Amino acid sequence: MRVEVVLIAKLQHRNLVRFLGYCVEGEEKMLVYEYMPNKSLDATIIFYWDMRLKIVFGIARGLLYMHEDSSLGVVVLEIISGKRNTGFYQADNELSLLGYAWLLWKEGKALEFMDQTLCQTCNADECLKCVVMGLFCLQEDPNECPTMSNVVFCIFCIVQQL
Repeated sequence: MRVEVVLIAKLQHRNLVRFLGYCVEGEEKMLVYEYMPNKSLDATIIFYWDMRLKIVFGIARGLLYMHEDSSLGVVVLEIISGKRNTGFYQADNELSLLGYAWLLWKEGKALEFMDQTLCQTCNADECLKCVVMGLFCLQEDPNECPTMSNVVFCIFCIVQQL
């Protein structure tokens, strides 16, 4: 969880809610963000095209910023595993979903990370490539992470094999 917290703490963007801190006590893990008095976007969406276009642009800039300076990798690993990073608890050891993915990768058991309901329909090679790409996006040093265009290209190559 330390790596995720450090990455979240470094994120500073006008289109992102500000991260204030975290608390870890036993199995309880909590991230603390600034209070948003106007609720979430879905509760306050405006029905004018120009405003919606600005919202789309802001979201796109926020996603680009988050990937370039942080972690698309979390989303990729959540999709592969079918589990959310928040609330994930592995009984044998106190690892986050990301820590668990790294552990399985190091032990040569990365396919065990995959959502077991996909076993019948999944191509093992494609799954491994996605796990590697997700982990590669989660390097502690942002300079070691691939660019978004490289990630898109990698995913494109995997999809083209279907």
